[in-house]
Amino acid sequence: YQNLIFKILGLRSGKLIQANLIEFLITYISIFMIAGIFGIFTSEFVIETIFRLGWQLEFVPVLNVLVIIGALTLFLILINTYRFLKPSVYPMVRNE
Repeated sequence: YQNLIFKILGLRSGKLIQANLIEFLITYISIFMIAGIFGIFTSEFVIETIFRLGWQLEFVPVLNVLVIIGALTLFLILINTYRFLKPSVYPMVRNE
């Protein structure tokens, strides 16, 4: 219903898409930072301490996963945004 609120406030489609993109970037970057740091330290600890193996961080697979997940998430967010860009506002407000 976020897009409904924005539409009631009078925002246009371009501003709605821009708001969703900014929200996605802020959320994605913060989740990436937290999960990345936690995952790196946890995997290093498990591999070196429990399995007693050598551990080396490889950036290419990590970046591939980040780009694929980020692109897929952004695509799904934009599809959802476009789907709700032109809702009939009054029935939604009246809970019909």
